[in-house]
Amino acid sequence: MKQESFLKGTVILIAANTISKILGAILKIPLTYILGEEGMAIYQTAFSVYIMLLSFIISGMPFAISKLIAELIAKEKYADIHLVMRISTAIMCILGFSGSVIMYFAADFFAYAMKDPKAVTAIQAISPAIFFVALGAAYKSCFQGYSHMTPTAVSQVIEAFIKLIVGYSLAKWFSSFAVRYSSAAAIFGVTIGEIFATLILFLLYIPYKKDFRSFHGNRSSAHDILSAILVIAVPMTLTSTVSGSLSLLETSIIRNRLTNIVFSEESARSFLLRYSGYTNIFDNLLADKQLGFDGARWLYGAYSGYAMTVFNLPVGILAAFGVSVLPIVTRALALEDYKLLDTTVQSALKIVLIIAIPCSFMLMMFSGQILDILFSNTASAYMLSCMAPMLVLIATEQLISSLLYSSGKIFTPFLFGIIALTVKIILSYILIHCPQLNIIGVIISSFAAITIQLILNIASLKKHFHIRLISIGILVKIIVSSLLMTVTAHFFYNPMCILLRSDMLGFFAAAAAALITYVLSVFLCGLISKKEIMRL
Repeated sequence: MKQESFLKGTVILIAANTISKILGAILKIPLTYILGEEGMAIYQTAFSVYIMLLSFIISGMPFAISKLIAELIAKEKYADIHLVMRISTAIMCILGFSGSVIMYFAADFFAYAMKDPKAVTAIQAISPAIFFVALGAAYKSCFQGYSHMTPTAVSQVIEAFIKLIVGYSLAKWFSSFAVRYSSAAAIFGVTIGEIFATLILFLLYIPYKKDFRSFHGNRSSAHDILSAILVIAVPMTLTSTVSGSLSLLETSIIRNRLTNIVFSEESARSFLLRYSGYTNIFDNLLADKQLGFDGARWLYGAYSGYAMTVFNLPVGILAAFGVSVLPIVTRALALEDYKLLDTTVQSALKIVLIIAIPCSFMLMMFSGQILDILFSNTASAYMLSCMAPMLVLIATEQLISSLLYSSGKIFTPFLFGIIALTVKIILSYILIHCPQLNIIGVIISSFAAITIQLILNIASLKKHFHIRLISIGILVKIIVSSLLMTVTAHFFYNPMCILLRSDMLGFFAAAAAALITYVLSVFLCGLISKKEIMRL
């Protein structure tokens, strides 16, 4: 079985993530028309519960499997790999089944905890997906530990395609029913997508299984393998349980604080000036001086269903670097090859910033146009503009955390994450209640939290490994190139809209000109060498 290089594996995952994220966005576009802000809030509430429970169930195991397999391959202990997969698959099945049962029968509890009683049916509809994700994660982890990213990429694309077809079809079919049922039907597409993705992963794993069985040599005992898995998985699961609980608390606080905002007449008028053109749900705000339950749901739906959906597109794509770097870092540390470690970290971080910084600039400047093209709804444009700078911080933090986890520093990023999340919850509680900020308070608190977490993680990485990160000169070149790109887009946008008689075509034309400018600037500044291009 030939291993894929870091760059090849990353490119494959980026391509798959891009396709799956685009398909996911394509699904969200018609869903917003069918479900509206209220339905999207229900959809997002159920999805948040699903993600929270999923993080409890599988947070530590996939990483433990990938890390252990990467170490076994580095030390040429191939005979143990089959036993690792047998044990880990059994554990994941048990955990996944337990998670699905808990989510289904505790749906009422979760819905009321999230301040959205209408989400009960949607939570139940997505609950079976936990079992299939858990089982599929065992196979993905094996592939990723072997630095073979193609099966993961294939399953992601198929999963996204199935979710698109099934989710839209069911939402359309149930659109005449109450919004709680149409939202549940839409999110059931996630369950169907995960079933197909897991089936594909299983089929792709069969040739690996045959090869693993053929390896001979001294084998470790089942007890030793189980201990090796649990030593990594248990701490990560415990840490994820704590952080997941805090995330659930955060979501509950956001919804609750939005409901309890008390507006003055001046702040109410300012709020209406921004949002009344998109909905009539705030018509009584001047009289009531509060958003009420429905108003809070609408505002949270605009934030989570529109702004966060667009923001998470590049975030999800850039997450591929963290996945690709894990087996490389594990192997480098196992062999004490610090030159490989240093080269991998620098290469990954540079490429992350080359992608993240210009994306952040474009999201900030063209948030309204992007939302209009995707959803024909610009209600959350200001939210997206405020969130845009966080993209660079989150993308960098994802990579740094993966490096720390890969090196065995399990509790370090967890501790820093808990500190950051605690800061975020406290700030959210304080800032959301300010009428002038409302939902923007969540963004400000998120910005402060991710900044703290990133600073602490970088300090820890440098302390333990003395790894050189990116130089100031390279960072300045990326920022300058991104500014040139943004200025080009701004310069071309209005003329292209007039010339092509279409805002959408004008935006794409301006974006194309900006991309060409950025690519040329990157090459002229020497940000990517000929050697790196050949490796790509």
